[in-house]
Amino acid sequence: GRRIADALPRAPVGSELAFRLELETRLADLGTKDPEEVRKGIFEMYRGTTDPDRRKALVLVTAQRAAAADQEFVLYEFSNSWVSWLKRESSERRYAEALYRSVVVERAYAKLAAGNLPDARGNFWGATLQTDDLESHAAFIEAAIAEGRATVRQDYEKRFKDRPDDPVWSFAQAYFLARDLPAEQDAAAFASAADQALAHLDRTDAGMPNAWPASLLRGFVEHQRWLRTGSADAAANALNRYLLAIDLGRDNPRALATLHFQAARLQAGIGNDAAALRHLAARERLPFASPEAELSFGMLRASCQFRLDRDR
Repeated sequence: GRRIADALPRAPVGSELAFRLELETRLADLGTKDPEEVRKGIFEMYRGTTDPDRRKALVLVTAQRAAAADQEFVLYEFSNSWVSWLKRESSERRYAEALYRSVVVERAYAKLAAGNLPDARGNFWGATLQTDDLESHAAFIEAAIAEGRATVRQDYEKRFKDRPDDPVWSFAQAYFLARDLPAEQDAAAFASAADQALAHLDRTDAGMPNAWPASLLRGFVEHQRWLRTGSADAAANALNRYLLAIDLGRDNPRALATLHFQAARLQAGIGNDAAALRHLAARERLPFASPEAELSFGMLRASCQFRLDRDR
């Protein structure tokens, strides 16, 4: 710390060296000074330069150091400040959104795991305001419904009333329809809801072709159609969508956990236990969110292994 403080006055004004030394000086206060003051100072540095390389370096170094120092407040507030300050058309926006998602969405899931539904819902809601992350929209809907909010669908209708063609709104409409499919008893109503959900997802795919949550949701709808009708085409469509989503969500462990388990359930259902076990092996390498999830995994694996041993 003292060595950096001594070197800073001797660094050429405006130089790369001076910038890095000033950043190190401010980061040295992590854990010793008021977190809000630390965040404010670092963000003033960010706003004070227009050099994209300096800004990117500042953000990455700040995120790494705040995480290493367990300074959740600075990490959260800085990511929030950064994404809020940038316009959506900014070239830096995608980096800001990526950091925001990695911080805020993970924080929301941690709150959810701890049983803190109001805070989890609030964090997911914040993520839907700052980004078009479909995972956050789905998680917000589930958290709000679990919390007992009966007007979630109507809230989305109001939010998107002036943007009827927004692919996010199409995803939300498909999600509301899809989550009710397992409980729908009327065959005609089921078929209509499934068709409507897939039509909404067509619009989402057109606007967001690489979004894994949309492929997962389409796979779920087709999976439900197969369970209800036994359609081989529906099973094939579901499996294809699960596999596409696995590829698109390959950097998201939470996505992969869900997708491999769903693919395993489908493969086991159509009698392909060997393929189901391959998906379950991939699923086992990922964390389990709850004892119930681990129990469901174990039961499915045991049934697949039993059938394979029986049929040999």
